[in-house]
Amino acid sequence: MKDGRVIEYTAGQELLQANVRAIYEGPDRSIWIGSYGGGTYRFKDDILTSYGVQEGLSNNTMRSIYQDREGSLWLGTEGGGLNRFRDGLFTAYTSKDGLSNDTVLSIHEDIEGNLWVGTNGGGLNRLKDSKFLTYTKQEGLSSDMVRAIYEDRQGGVWIGTDGGGLNLLKDHRLTAYTTKNGLTNNSVCAIHESRDGTLWVGTYGGGINLLKDGKFTALTTNDGLPNNFVGAIHEDQQGSLWVGTYGGGLGRLRDGKFTTFTTRNGLINNTVFSISEDRGDALWIGTRGGLSKLKDNVFTNYTTQDGLSNEMVLVVYEDSEGSLWIGTSGGGLNRFKDQKFTSFTTKQGLFDDLIYQILEDNQGNFWMSCNKGIFRVSKQELNLFAEGKIKSITSTHYSTADGMLSNECNGGTHPAGWKTRDGRLWFPTTKGVVVIDPGNLRLNLRQPPVRIEQVTVDTRQVAPDKEAELAPGSNKLEFQYTGLSFVAPDKVSFKYKLEGFDKDWIDAGTRRTAYYTNIPPGRYRFLVLACNNDGVWSEAGAVFSFYVRPRIYQTYWFYLVCLATFGLVIAAGHRLRVRGMQTRARELLKLVEERTQQLSQTNQILEEQTQQLASANQQLHQMSYLDGLTGVANRRHFDELFEQEWRRAARTGRPLSLLMIDIDFFKDFNDTYGHQHGDGCLKQVADAMSRALVRAGDFVARYGGEEFVVMLPGTNAEGLGFVAESLREVVERLSIRHVNSRCSKVVTISMGGATAFPNEMANNLCLPTELIARADQSLYLAKREGRNRFVIANEAVIVASDQVSTLNS
Repeated sequence: MKDGRVIEYTAGQELLQANVRAIYEGPDRSIWIGSYGGGTYRFKDDILTSYGVQEGLSNNTMRSIYQDREGSLWLGTEGGGLNRFRDGLFTAYTSKDGLSNDTVLSIHEDIEGNLWVGTNGGGLNRLKDSKFLTYTKQEGLSSDMVRAIYEDRQGGVWIGTDGGGLNLLKDHRLTAYTTKNGLTNNSVCAIHESRDGTLWVGTYGGGINLLKDGKFTALTTNDGLPNNFVGAIHEDQQGSLWVGTYGGGLGRLRDGKFTTFTTRNGLINNTVFSISEDRGDALWIGTRGGLSKLKDNVFTNYTTQDGLSNEMVLVVYEDSEGSLWIGTSGGGLNRFKDQKFTSFTTKQGLFDDLIYQILEDNQGNFWMSCNKGIFRVSKQELNLFAEGKIKSITSTHYSTADGMLSNECNGGTHPAGWKTRDGRLWFPTTKGVVVIDPGNLRLNLRQPPVRIEQVTVDTRQVAPDKEAELAPGSNKLEFQYTGLSFVAPDKVSFKYKLEGFDKDWIDAGTRRTAYYTNIPPGRYRFLVLACNNDGVWSEAGAVFSFYVRPRIYQTYWFYLVCLATFGLVIAAGHRLRVRGMQTRARELLKLVEERTQQLSQTNQILEEQTQQLASANQQLHQMSYLDGLTGVANRRHFDELFEQEWRRAARTGRPLSLLMIDIDFFKDFNDTYGHQHGDGCLKQVADAMSRALVRAGDFVARYGGEEFVVMLPGTNAEGLGFVAESLREVVERLSIRHVNSRCSKVVTISMGGATAFPNEMANNLCLPTELIARADQSLYLAKREGRNRFVIANEAVIVASDQVSTLNS
């Protein structure tokens, strides 16, 4: 209708199809018309514009039209799914993208920005914008297991994977570099670009690869590298290149020559996870055993004795104020300022105590990764807590509910995350790379409405929407409440307070029930507030008021009667009591002294018994998973962890390796030196092997008698041989005298190893028991071939102290 006149548009005039299925008026007064078979039309200022499959629509038959608050036009089609029209372009969402049915009948946006889509036979769907952009094998990544991320000077993002080599993301295109292109190993743990534009790539077992002019050049232990397992690379201000290794310490490449720094030179531990340089040109090295500072060729070390919360340091970051922020494995976050450590853990509000990477955005927030997702904390809050001005900090957690494909990030590599020039943050996960833009983060600013759903007093339910009067003696109160949010309902958190009883608010987390017992008579108000997934708290909350009536003996008039009666009794008996007061006082004093002595003795006995019980409990707990003699894990603990690691390897597709270890001619050792010396030998061997295992997750246990087992998750056959030789050398270097050994004059070990890929059914090792059996068979071969060596199943390399030979097994 126009100017009081009805104007008809049909197929014979401007509309191509007169069968109209949907009409929608946009905020700009445009009329959108959905037709059957003719696409959609926009009518504005007497101009009719048509859009169909030629313009990008997935289907020409329309069923519904809706425009959201950001101006995107949504069109539901019959068979073509959901289409979004924005900035002149159409984007289709179909069953391939997760839509339950491709015929869309209705569309609606709620107050939180969720788009609800009703389908024909597929039920209701919810569509929301993801906070994260992801890159996986589906987008062209060579492997979803990502270890390291780095941006070069040209803006290209290099992605190191576990098993898929190196990837370059540039101009929205992914290019893979693997062993086929000259890379020595497809497990990339460290990436760095030097000043001359050379890309330095550290691998797990293949040393360093230099990429320049499209060609790879390898540097290994043959060239002076301390170790071929490289986890961190950094170029200092003087142009020297520093290399951190897993077990070989720190290497410095200067003028084409490597210099090695280990614990013998002052480094706190030989397993290096990260290297960073502060504004004073000092190097900070995060290791398995603490934090090392290298300045003027002198190491200064920091451990828990110096205030560090945990000695496994994974990342060190210096902010613009010169404060150092240290992420640990199990000890949370540390701030090192003015030579003082301040720790932040889950007890203070940190989301997790494992921190792989620390990235600071342009808004003054820290973004940290862990194996449960990514979380954000205000740096200002952290500093205020360190200064004692606030009692806790607030963490905002991001997970699969926000668009991540996996909650598990990766770390222990360098760098385990990167901030690119455009301000975006990149993190490696077990399912590809996730990218978030803190500057354009769409936050849920809607305060979640709070409702008290149910109030239970003892076993009786009370209406929560009106004030209640409770009977005397009401002992147990239970409040059930909820916060209404469809964006991420599992992330809605709460705090509550019972006015008249609680002094402060109680942080309930995501728990939706509050309990109270033994509430005295009086008037109370139960208040509860809710917080949404982006940290926005409701201001009003929900309130339930109630009054607990007192019993007769709890009333004020009863107290007055009792007081008056007591006064009369005191007055009547005053004279009699005065006469015997002195005598009775002496008797009472004596009785008090006797009772005090008895109580003191009883308390002392109870304290001794409590200490004995606590000690016994602690011993029982340790006995349940530790071997009583050697202090390493026992057979029971190994069986439990082996089953867990087998399932993890089957899920992730990573290898799992075992070493069965036997002390050579141990019976002869016992017969010669006695069982007491034999026990000491077992302890030394177990302790040496435990210290030699440098990688997180590697595990040694006593299997029985003089036999041990070592489990190496994520280690292939090549890495297994490296670890086996390291263990053999470590035990031999103990130089425990063994005059009756038929293979050496000192105590040695024989080892049998095997590697399995549990998710590959074609592999012979498809059962955990078969992996153990293969390792045991290899141990038998090592003994048969002369001992003091190891045999690896399938590849079967026998390595002794003086020979290398190949055995088919």
